[in-house]
Amino acid sequence: RLPVRAEGCAHFLPISYGGGEPEWAPCSNLETGQTFASRRLRSRMMTAGKSATAKPTDEDRREGHLPHSPLELARGKRDRREIFVFQSPKNGRTVTVADLVNFCQALMLEFDPQVEMYVERPRRITVGEKRDLELSFWVGRRDGTQHYQFVIPTKRVASLSVGLVKLPADDELIHMALNQGLVLRLVHENSLASRASEVAVAYELLPLVWANAKIAGARQLEVRIEDMLQNVERLTMSALQLQTGQARFAVACAVASLVYTGRVQLVDYRPGDPDALVEVRHG
Repeated sequence: RLPVRAEGCAHFLPISYGGGEPEWAPCSNLETGQTFASRRLRSRMMTAGKSATAKPTDEDRREGHLPHSPLELARGKRDRREIFVFQSPKNGRTVTVADLVNFCQALMLEFDPQVEMYVERPRRITVGEKRDLELSFWVGRRDGTQHYQFVIPTKRVASLSVGLVKLPADDELIHMALNQGLVLRLVHENSLASRASEVAVAYELLPLVWANAKIAGARQLEVRIEDMLQNVERLTMSALQLQTGQARFAVACAVASLVYTGRVQLVDYRPGDPDALVEVRHG
């Protein structure tokens, strides 16, 4: 499980496991220590509170370009489920998801360079008499296609208005959605578990992507790193820092942004490693 702490109905990532309010620090003063991204920065980015329950605004709809706004989380569901709130650079807004498995899938969507944008809890479909199933995500891809996703828990049960209900078979769910004019793709919790290392890396890099947008000259540093990687097979983060003459935090943010947009990739990196090997992403 990812390290989270409950605050009311929602969860956020703490700078420590002690009590008290998080102490926010300017990005320029953050030290990464022995990890790629600091807990302090993750805490600043992934906060909970009114945003966990607020209705989406017109700005959240990206000036009307999205076909859906997230369905509001009913108070009863908020009380019974874990809520995760984080800032999404891809969507340009706060994303609120219920349950850890949906949070993990949101991270996968966030770091998929072929995904242009996504919406959590986009709509419901009918799966039986007086039984409506809340879909997990609407996904808009860069090739212009779009589809819906439903994350199937290992126990294959879902909480509907009538209580906990066993989910239909996969092909039945896909057929039901198709009859309602929707293209539905199913994501199984077991498949997410098999991608645990990818989820963990995305979890660690996302705050750096968010911070990179606030650093002056970040885009120029990204271009410089890309140029350096064109002439060699791989470089370590330490080498990039040395050759660019930039602070470790700025280099880490730039590399995270390049990974986020699919231009480079980390080689055999494990979250928490003190250094990382970087190469150009091919294909």
